[in-house]
Amino acid sequence: PLMYADVGVTVLEGVTNFLSARTDYRLNKAIQKHQEVMRGISAALARNTINQNRVRAGREAVYAAIGIDAQSAADMADARVSAAAAGVEGVSVQEGMADLRRSRLLALTGLGEAVSDVNASYADQERTLALDMIYSRDTTPITRPSVLGHLLDTSTKTMDAYDRHQPKGSKLTDRLERLADGYRE
Repeated sequence: PLMYADVGVTVLEGVTNFLSARTDYRLNKAIQKHQEVMRGISAALARNTINQNRVRAGREAVYAAIGIDAQSAADMADARVSAAAAGVEGVSVQEGMADLRRSRLLALTGLGEAVSDVNASYADQERTLALDMIYSRDTTPITRPSVLGHLLDTSTKTMDAYDRHQPKGSKLTDRLERLADGYRE
């Protein structure tokens, strides 16, 4: 009766080990999937922040361009009024106006270059984010528990439990050794 209890406990332990391994496998797969979803959400939030910053920078550039145009128009109007009040006409007034237009174009060009630099920075941030998503991906293999492996392990342990209760010479391992010796001869 003790032998049957020992064998039964061994079989029950094997079944329990397999069920536990299967549960661990499913849990680890779920955790891995959850981490991927969380990484995706984090990346989406980061992309959203980058896009908000890009829109804000674009809006500020438009306001700056409007400011440059408004200041240029005011400067040209002041120059015309001053020239008219002084009674000055001709080439010198035209050169002054050309200088004001050139100053406006230089300011707009500088603003355009600054906008290009900011957009390049945002593009770099997006590329870095995309690469981080690729490289931070969890590719750890999670192996599925093998039914055959657990059956083999349980049968070996069951055989050992049975042998512990058998007299020397009639154990299963003794019989297997004799059988193997017969094949070797």
